[in-house]
Amino acid sequence: MLLAPADRSQCEVFIYREHNDEHPLSVALFMQMSIATTGAHLLLPLQVGAKTHSEFYSAAVSAAGVNLVPAFPMKKAPTSGEAIAQFVSHHRPGHIHLLGMGIGTRRALELVKLLTHVAPECQISMDSNRLRAVTGVGRPMTITETSLRLDEPRSLWGEVDSASLEIAGVKLDYTEMISEPSYWATAADLRRIARDVRMSLLDSHRWVEDPDRFLQCACGGGDQVAWRGFVVRCAAGCIREAAILSTFSGNSLCGLYPATPQQKVGKCEGMTQESRNSET
Repeated sequence: MLLAPADRSQCEVFIYREHNDEHPLSVALFMQMSIATTGAHLLLPLQVGAKTHSEFYSAAVSAAGVNLVPAFPMKKAPTSGEAIAQFVSHHRPGHIHLLGMGIGTRRALELVKLLTHVAPECQISMDSNRLRAVTGVGRPMTITETSLRLDEPRSLWGEVDSASLEIAGVKLDYTEMISEPSYWATAADLRRIARDVRMSLLDSHRWVEDPDRFLQCACGGGDQVAWRGFVVRCAAGCIREAAILSTFSGNSLCGLYPATPQQKVGKCEGMTQESRNSET
């Protein structure tokens, strides 16, 4: 059975197979659907059967030809902590998943402590939605997010001072980015700048088409309006990430994957592109 939970932020696909010789492993059949190429986490439940967890996992990985995340049942026919620790110590997986278990239990905390001692580099994920537990009226992440939304970006004409940008690790500096209006100005912003400097119809067309090649043109203030709008969009887009990072800072469980500098740049650029698309 193939089950894909409707979670766009981290699509996890479960592959269930019976452990018996009559139906040989056919995990590779699922891989042909190009699931692995989407960046999904492919979970392989290691249930009790004719094969040991180690034997079944090794055979499945060999058949699939891609990385599979060992997933241990923890509710129905639960796997013991000792068995998981032994498996992790032997295979040294980069990530394991605990099926049917949430972090808000004593057993979960004890198991995490054991596994981080055995393999501190191994990431541990669970079924429960931790964001839901801290979201809502009076709950920590909602309080943090509300506070961040009330924070207005400052120092717009130098290195921008914004709590959400700082926590999310995004740096915006007007003096460094002024030379790339194609990055932070929408089509409407570019047309506004063209009007402010009284460009001719031909120059206006060239400016909107490729503003980075038109930097010799003088600007009369429209660029400041465009830059302010970009900063506001970028800071607002970082609020949810900043609230999550702030709420779960220092936590050793996996699930928080810091964005690379390229992803951070792409995020802000994507916001500007969305604004352009909505205008056309």
